[in-house]
Amino acid sequence: MRNVIGILFFIFITACSKKQPECNSELIKQMVLDIYKEDLQKYLASKEGKIKKASQNLLPINTDSIVSSFLRNGELRIENVMTTEKKEDVFACECRGDLSYTLSVDFVRAFNEKVVLAGKEDLRIDPSLLKIDFETNVIYKVQLTDDKEKIGVEALKTEDLRYAGENFIVWYVANELVGRKVKEGK
Repeated sequence: MRNVIGILFFIFITACSKKQPECNSELIKQMVLDIYKEDLQKYLASKEGKIKKASQNLLPINTDSIVSSFLRNGELRIENVMTTEKKEDVFACECRGDLSYTLSVDFVRAFNEKVVLAGKEDLRIDPSLLKIDFETNVIYKVQLTDDKEKIGVEALKTEDLRYAGENFIVWYVANELVGRKVKEGK
C-alpha cells in the first residue's frame, strides 16, 4: 500500500510541476517566426531555377541571400496573439495571431537613391505599388513534452509570406544590379 501511495504522490508532483505553455511567450513567438522563415527558405530554394531565369543569369542567385536580405530589410512579426483553446490534461494550447511583414522604408529610400546615382530613374520604387507588405491570421499549437515546448503551425497559412518573398526577388535582383552599376560608374 505504501508503494502505491508513493507512486501516486510522485505522479501528482510530476504533473503539478509541469506548467501550461503560453501562446504569447517571447520564446514561442520566436519559434513560430523561425518556422515561417524556414518554410520561406525551403520554398524559395525549390524555385531557384525559376529565380535564376527571371534574373537572366545576370548575377549569382542564392536563396539564402534573398531570404536574409528579405528579413534584414523588413520586419517579420507575430502580434495580437491569443489563446483559443487550452488542453490542460496534455499541457497544450491552440493559439491565434497576426503574422505580418513590412518592407523597410530605409530599403526603398536607399534603392531609390542608388537608381538616381546609376542614372536609372525609371527603376524607382513607388511604395504604393509594392506587393510585399502583408498581414495574415495564423493558427499554431503549443505542447509541452518532456519539459520542452513543441510547436505545430497550420501549414496552409504560408502563402502570404511566400508571395511576399517571391515579390521581393524582383527588388533584390534590381537592387544588386543597380548597386553594381553605381560601383562601375565610380
